[in-house]
Amino acid sequence: MKRNTQPGRDRSNPKESSSAMGPSKPRWKWNWTRLGYTLTGVWALTGAIATAIDLGTAQAMERQAQIGFFRLRGRVVPSNIVILAMDQESLARGDDYLLDPAANPQFEPIQSYPWRRSAYAIAIDKLMAAGARSVSIDVVFDGPRQDDPAGDEALRQALQRYGDHVVLAAQYEPFGTPESGEMGQMVFPSDLFGVRRDRLGLINFAVDADQKVYQLPEFFIRQVLVPQGLGEGVSS
Repeated sequence: MKRNTQPGRDRSNPKESSSAMGPSKPRWKWNWTRLGYTLTGVWALTGAIATAIDLGTAQAMERQAQIGFFRLRGRVVPSNIVILAMDQESLARGDDYLLDPAANPQFEPIQSYPWRRSAYAIAIDKLMAAGARSVSIDVVFDGPRQDDPAGDEALRQALQRYGDHVVLAAQYEPFGTPESGEMGQMVFPSDLFGVRRDRLGLINFAVDADQKVYQLPEFFIRQVLVPQGLGEGVSS
C-alpha cells in the first residue's frame, strides 16, 4: 500500500504535523472596520424607521448612529484653529507675579481671577500680529470693571483696532424652576466696548440626557431662545 506523504494529511501524529507546517492559523479574521460600518448602518437604518413611525427613541438612536460614525472616522483636529485655554497652568502664573513682581511683570494682568481685561487686549494684539484671521473670546464682558477702568479702556481700544476680526461672547442665563416655568435672559457685552450684534457668538449649548453635547448652538437658539422671544440678532 502506498503511503500518503503529502504534508498535513497524516493525522496519526498531530504534533509532528503541526511542527512541519508551522503554527496553525485561523482561516478567518474579523474585519472590525467593516463590521463597525455594518453595525452603524443598521443602527442608522433602525433610527430612520423609528423616525418614520414616530417613536420617542428616534432622536437618541440617530445621535448614537452619528457618534458611531465619528468614532469610526477617528479624531480630526483642525489645523487652522488654535485654542488658548485658561487652564490651571495659566492661572498659576498669577502666583509667579505675586511672589516676584519685578521678575514677572508680564503676568501682572493675570495676577488674580477674574483677569484684568487688559490681558485679553494683549492677547488680541499678539494673535492678530501673528497672523490670526479672527479671534473669538468665550468670556462675557457684561459690565465695566469698577476696580480696573484702565483694563476696560485697553480692551475697548483693541476691539476698535480689530473689531471686524474679533467675536465676543453672549450668554443665556436661566432663572426660575421647571415647576414654576423656567425663563431666562440674554447677557451681552457692555455697550462701552461698542461691539455690534453681528460680532457676538452664543456660548450656550443644549446638553443631552447623558450630559454630552451633540447639537450646535443653532439648535439651542431654535429650541430655547426663539420661544422666549430672545433669538433676534443672536447667532452662533
